[in-house]
Amino acid sequence: MIRHLYFGLIALNFLLVYTLDGSNIALAINAGGEEYASSLGFSYIDDTNYYAGKYCDALQNLNTINNTVNGFIYQSCRLCKGTWEYNLPISSEGSYVLVLQFAEIQYEYTNQRVFNVTIGDHVVASHLDLVAAAGFLTAYDIFISFNFLDRNVSIDGRVASGAYQDGNLQVRFYAVIERPALSGLILVKGECTVADNCNMCYQERCLECNNHDLTCNKCINNASINNGVCQCNEDTFWEESLRSCVPCNLCNNCVDCMLCASSFYMYLGWCVSKCPDGFIESDSDCVENDPFIFYLSFDTLKGVVYDKQSKIPAVTGNSIDFYPDYDEFDPVAAFNRGFYFNGVSSLMHLPPYSEYSDPVLSFGYSFTFAIWINIENSFGSIISKQDLLYNPIFSLQIVAGVPLISLNLKTAGLSPFFYLQSLESYEWAHIAFAVEYANIKQANMILYLNGVINSQLAFGSDYFEDTKTDITFTIGAEKDSAGYKSYFKGFIYDIKGYNSVASISTLSSPAGQCTENCKACLTNGTCIPNCLISQYWYGPQYNKCYKCSSGCPSCRASSSNCNLCKNPKCESCYDFTSESCTKCAAGAFNTTNCQCNYGLAWNSTLGVCEPCHQWQFKANDSCYDCPPLCAECDSESKCTRCISNATLSSGSCICSPGYTGTEACIDIPFDVSLSINENNTLVLNFSEALKQDLRKDQISIKIHNDTIPSWSVSKLSSTEFLISCRFEGEISKGTNITIYFVNSASIVSVSGGLIHEKYLESALYSSSIKYHQQSAFDFNFPDSPGEIVAFLSILSGLISPNPSALLTILNNIQIFTYIPYADYPLSDKVSDFLKSLTDFKLVPNLFLLFIDQSNSAPYSRASKFGYNSYLLLVNIGDNLVLISFIYIAIFLAYLIRINSQRYILSNKFGFFLQFLIASYLDHSFSAVVGILSTTTDKVFDNALYSTNYFLCWFVVVMVI
Repeated sequence: MIRHLYFGLIALNFLLVYTLDGSNIALAINAGGEEYASSLGFSYIDDTNYYAGKYCDALQNLNTINNTVNGFIYQSCRLCKGTWEYNLPISSEGSYVLVLQFAEIQYEYTNQRVFNVTIGDHVVASHLDLVAAAGFLTAYDIFISFNFLDRNVSIDGRVASGAYQDGNLQVRFYAVIERPALSGLILVKGECTVADNCNMCYQERCLECNNHDLTCNKCINNASINNGVCQCNEDTFWEESLRSCVPCNLCNNCVDCMLCASSFYMYLGWCVSKCPDGFIESDSDCVENDPFIFYLSFDTLKGVVYDKQSKIPAVTGNSIDFYPDYDEFDPVAAFNRGFYFNGVSSLMHLPPYSEYSDPVLSFGYSFTFAIWINIENSFGSIISKQDLLYNPIFSLQIVAGVPLISLNLKTAGLSPFFYLQSLESYEWAHIAFAVEYANIKQANMILYLNGVINSQLAFGSDYFEDTKTDITFTIGAEKDSAGYKSYFKGFIYDIKGYNSVASISTLSSPAGQCTENCKACLTNGTCIPNCLISQYWYGPQYNKCYKCSSGCPSCRASSSNCNLCKNPKCESCYDFTSESCTKCAAGAFNTTNCQCNYGLAWNSTLGVCEPCHQWQFKANDSCYDCPPLCAECDSESKCTRCISNATLSSGSCICSPGYTGTEACIDIPFDVSLSINENNTLVLNFSEALKQDLRKDQISIKIHNDTIPSWSVSKLSSTEFLISCRFEGEISKGTNITIYFVNSASIVSVSGGLIHEKYLESALYSSSIKYHQQSAFDFNFPDSPGEIVAFLSILSGLISPNPSALLTILNNIQIFTYIPYADYPLSDKVSDFLKSLTDFKLVPNLFLLFIDQSNSAPYSRASKFGYNSYLLLVNIGDNLVLISFIYIAIFLAYLIRINSQRYILSNKFGFFLQFLIASYLDHSFSAVVGILSTTTDKVFDNALYSTNYFLCWFVVVMVI
């Protein structure tokens, strides 16, 4: 027996009288405080060794506590976060009374601290709000009478499962809002006034008394004080086994109610004028027929949803108008997920409502209620049955994430029953509860969550009577005098009702029996798709979802339109099946199976039948985009016209040369630029390596629109190519030279790029020097001032009989030729004069008869020195021929014994040494050019490269 008393003074006076010397106090604990000797004759101890919890604190408030003479105990409390407990040692069997002492000493207003209290699976207090129950700084006590026998704790005649653990009575606290708080507790080892009843008052029918005399302050239910004695009211009788006054229920025999009066029927021990739904009247009994009385499945698109068992209508919003023309009060249909309620204005009505007056859903004394929900908010009313004054009859709410069942019991009135576990947001949960009457004397309530028992309660002979017809019955909200409130936000999949205790296995399956890893599932093991209302279920996994279009309240199978009908060509329908279409989309016909009219195809984005676009083809009544790069096509495999920069090839489109891409052909970056050095040597610089080396037939060169007849192309690197030209006559500074790409399509980069330049133009430096590819007998007689001076100097040297005179002149001329390449400021005329000193030849280079110069290119920085080739014998061959001619002349002089023979022969070695000294700079420079211009990958390409490379090193070593 549980008694809630806010007048702690009266309660403790009772204990004082009962326990004069405190010998029956088994344990007294000052929760959150220190040891304390009570004025009532016993002592409290501190709670250090008795509570178990996390993040626990002690709170103290020294203000006066109302309604108690023992205020010190209530001025402190123990608080712990979440779920925590007190473990009270019990070893002696017998009857006990547990007093839980509370006072709210921290918060002044309601809904600031709310919690539940249980002993095992027995709920002591549900949704306890101390300010609402008693007030701020006011003592509030709860008395729990129980028996302890064979290690079992029995409360109200039922064993509280899990109450006794490891030698301790477990008193557990569950947080709903803020941390639960307890000020103190007293465990009393008590004796009863009768052998088998723990009522401590002298009168069995007395509920509250001050002491053990005949005085009674308040009688039990259905009893009144008559001459100081509690007696059962006239329409009730005393039931000894229940220790309560039981209504006669219109029995002919009010002693045992075994027979009902005429026109009444026996139902679970009660006499009723009408059998509940699911039962039939047979003689004077209610006989079970089909207790499954209500099955509201939200698998329709109609504005009125009829339950599948009793045809009870549920109206969406405030009218029967629904999909696709929702209004603000309508829930939203979600394929395979029921209806979605927005938490702001969405609701549904059960009869009586508007023109739908019946049938009305009502439950018998034993019944089962079950619902699938997916919450998105921690508060809201899921279903509410109220009388015309808006007093609750039956309701299911979510309070701080915890399901709350409220039943208006016949005797106790409105009674809340909290679940012991909160729900997870955005997860499907199956909530069910059953009220079972074994007979008129014993009622039990079982709460189920996700297919398993959450808690069990007992409320004796009290019962829930659902007989009122003047009601308001709402899904998704509750009503008050101002309108609707407490809107639910989330999904409701279906609702079931039984006028019997249904097996939980027929309602849902726990997680372990599901085919996927959802929290709970349908009885066939299938998980309900878990997607937001802004998403549609794609499957096959229960949580594989894709986003709907932003303008859709919900969608079924496409992110591009809001259609919920099975056939996407159906514009409106009344459920999710293909047979329910009432109107086809624009351009379609035949509501039985909507199809596009001839010549039209289905546009899933717009939801209409229309001609295909130029870039589409029609197949299977739909338009499909042509393959990439196709501008027009007949099918997925046959293009008829390509997009820009693409070419048609065997029915497919490919990017034209110089372009790349899969959706569009874009230009492959590839550029070329022209640079000219002071020696008027041209270099083409490409932005990427060429797939094949540049050839002479790919370009032409013009000056003043006149084609240059003599020029060559040589490779400097993979991206640089040198062009050596022979110019006729003098070149004025600023003269434009133009390179035309006559076959640009054949100039391709390694990435496939093509150059887009048709020509390149640049300005030449002023010069009178002519550069060209040498030949063996390419004599160049003096025709410039520098050449004439050099020729006359050499000729004068030859007149002298001393060969050193000639070598001295040649050495001086050589020094003059290098002056323009130093960093000295010279006028163009002086620079050209000095450069022209080397631009004539009197001795043939016989090595050119045996050397192919077509692939020989100069080192780029040496081109300004006049080196048109990196082959050593090309650059110094004339010197070698000259020295050879001189020694041949010496040999001939020796044979014919000319007059100067002695002098020549005596100086033949000196002459050779002077020649080497005079020409070492030319030889050294040419050798270095040959080494630097030959990359290591070309050294062994052929004998010419190998011979040249090692010969250059030989010359360098010899010079050193």
